[in-house]
Amino acid sequence: MNEYRETPYYLMIDQMSGKGQVTVKYWTTHCETGNQIQAGVELSPYATTYLDPKTLALVSTTYGGKQAPKNRELIDIYKYGIISHGRVLTQNDIASFCKKELGELLLRTEIRNGVEISPVPTEGLIRTKEVHLVLGTKLDGPSQEKQMKDSLHTRLSACSPDTFNYRIFIEYNNA
Repeated sequence: MNEYRETPYYLMIDQMSGKGQVTVKYWTTHCETGNQIQAGVELSPYATTYLDPKTLALVSTTYGGKQAPKNRELIDIYKYGIISHGRVLTQNDIASFCKKELGELLLRTEIRNGVEISPVPTEGLIRTKEVHLVLGTKLDGPSQEKQMKDSLHTRLSACSPDTFNYRIFIEYNNA
């Protein structure tokens, strides 16, 4: 039996001209074990790769590794996939997306229409979707809250129409 398992993923670059830098966004994880590895840590590629090991390093601290989904979370993931087909268009889609992403940490989601001053000086006020997340467990600190908001905002925006401007708020259950 072969002792080495070949990874079924490849990065192919078509005719790069000259010397340059390539930024690759890729992840693999062992759930929560992969969190909080600091930026600057050098990576060790497998011996079979054609990369210079001295040029591989993390540019940001790792985060986002979650535990494997439990039965209820699997149902939420399945429900989101069946109902929305990967698109977020309605308030129900937004709530399902948040439940899929945050799992048991999320108790409930409230979506409201709102307005804010546009970052573009000539636009004035713009419509927003305010996503209020009510969590059952307090996060470790403001940096973890910001990371969660930014990550969720990016993923929500990627599968929503360009006209959806999200504002995400985190609240905690008082009970």
